[in-house]
Amino acid sequence: MNKIIFSNVEIHPFDIWFLEDTRDFNERKLLLGRTSKGKTVVSLVEKRKTDLKVYIDTQAGLKAEKIIQNEKNRVIYTRQELIFSKKGKPYGWTYGDNREVRNKNGTIVEIRQYRSDNFGNSELVKRIKT
Repeated sequence: MNKIIFSNVEIHPFDIWFLEDTRDFNERKLLLGRTSKGKTVVSLVEKRKTDLKVYIDTQAGLKAEKIIQNEKNRVIYTRQELIFSKKGKPYGWTYGDNREVRNKNGTIVEIRQYRSDNFGNSELVKRIKT
């Protein structure tokens, strides 16, 4: 769900802000886009903690600008930061990656377990000596 539907037109966002959780909602993100006429459009996507229902609030014009002003202090990181500086992991979605370290003879000396994401970031979690 990385597109904005506004007036039955699909708009691809130029940036996505990953936001802090609030008291009632988590997994919050704000998609920012522009219409073909240059009007600002935002879509706030958040999941309610009590029943895990996803809410999408799409606004344009002055209401969109107001949402941007309200949420800019809650930004943890943006999609642009992920792409350019490799900062953070969106929603914590990661996968395990095991890498074998071999000596000159080809024998496995160590197995390194990494936590990786789909943006090329990885973090060493554990080393297993064999």
